[in-house]
Amino acid sequence: MHKIKIKMRRLLLLTCTMMVLGGTGFYITSCNPSSSTTLPGSWGKIGDFAGIPRDGAVGFVINNIAYVGTGFNYSSNKQLQDFWKYDPSNDSWYPVAAFPGEARTGAVAFTLNGFGYVGLGYNLALGSTNPLSDFWKFDPSAGTYRYMDANSRLWVYR
Repeated sequence: MHKIKIKMRRLLLLTCTMMVLGGTGFYITSCNPSSSTTLPGSWGKIGDFAGIPRDGAVGFVINNIAYVGTGFNYSSNKQLQDFWKYDPSNDSWYPVAAFPGEARTGAVAFTLNGFGYVGLGYNLALGSTNPLSDFWKFDPSAGTYRYMDANSRLWVYR
């Protein structure tokens, strides 16, 4: 039991270190404000994020291009559906097609076989948390999304 507690503490420490997306770029923070953790590697500032600052956004990388979207902006009290790509070759952010699904925060995203997938999360409409169960596939070459129908398991355009 003691070994499990130690492993869980290590997992919690790893989990607590996270990336935060702000209006002035990416920053690394920790759950412990007095943390003196040194992150390995060489870190440098990238071009300022061109979108609205947000919390609960998703991100994925396809062919060395980073994509960031959805989330919640506390200043405007608004959920976001916009999506952006970061091109490291010119250190710039560009808007891409907006996420066509319901606006959400706390969603999940991943990359598989050259496509980005975005799904789940919460709709914070009217101050409540309404869990979502849909998934969308992003094709970077076409700049389009496809909705996955959970009942038929078929990809359909929306």
